[in-house]
Amino acid sequence: MAGCIIVEESCGISQSTIQSSLAYSAHQQALFSQAIFDSLLHSELLVTDLPVATRFDRSLLALPADRTVLNFAQKLGHLFEDALAATVDASCGLRLIDQGVQFTGSAGQTLGELDFLILDQARQQPIHLELAIKFYLAQKDADGIMRFPGPDPRDNWPRKLKRLTEHQLRLSDDPAIRHLLSERFGIENIEVAHLIYGCLFDHIDANPTTCAPAMSIHCRRGRWLRVSEISARYNASDAVTVLPKPLWPVPISDSLRTELPSCPVSELLKAAEQRCVMFVTPDTSLPMFLVPYPSPEPRNHTTKDDAVDAHPFVCES
Repeated sequence: MAGCIIVEESCGISQSTIQSSLAYSAHQQALFSQAIFDSLLHSELLVTDLPVATRFDRSLLALPADRTVLNFAQKLGHLFEDALAATVDASCGLRLIDQGVQFTGSAGQTLGELDFLILDQARQQPIHLELAIKFYLAQKDADGIMRFPGPDPRDNWPRKLKRLTEHQLRLSDDPAIRHLLSERFGIENIEVAHLIYGCLFDHIDANPTTCAPAMSIHCRRGRWLRVSEISARYNASDAVTVLPKPLWPVPISDSLRTELPSCPVSELLKAAEQRCVMFVTPDTSLPMFLVPYPSPEPRNHTTKDDAVDAHPFVCES
């Protein structure tokens, strides 16, 4: 994969911070790429085995060569798809059959897309692998019901789980897709697996014991807080490290932290006027999620059968 100058959204941070995030050095590009590869192989998964698909066996993946540098000028999901493809290519036991496989019906209608088709060479077993990078906030609504909204206003965990279990992980059960798998790839029998990474954020004043349906009890966790709550915990001049979007799913090591620009809390608040921001403080690597409005309360049309459909904070993909 070709390297590139990393393009990062300014997020309203000071000009000096913007400049250092817009032009990462070759050393930074390599370091961040290796951190992403390592997180794919070793970081805690967000979701456990599901009835329709188990977690993919990551022991079959391998680290790419040290000089493999990812293309950071793309959305987070595409970046991690490229990274996962590189770990499959580096494996002695796997072969990447295809990636982003789209299927259309005889009338031209879209049937669906499989993230990856992989061959487990030892078993000669084709695998449909779905990859996802997700972030959710644990919050109680006015009725005391726990909700799990995501930073994208169209996303929440119950809705995503339903789509995974009823659609994405069942695509290869569709007779039309099974026919196309046979016709295009010679695949008659296919297994389904998933790799879902991310983080569950508990409110800064809550006990971190909340468990969401199907999420792993060992998943990566962080804290979230509102803009209105930050002044009670930090001074405006306190330094924090803002995490660029490509590193949101990655546990932050000391070596990564030293390569990232810091800014005062006052600049962090400016960033949060427009969108959510993830950051760490000097004394911990625990990821913090700053919500740009006073309260991410669900809108009136939300029902108790669904988590927050939309909420007043937005973070671009």
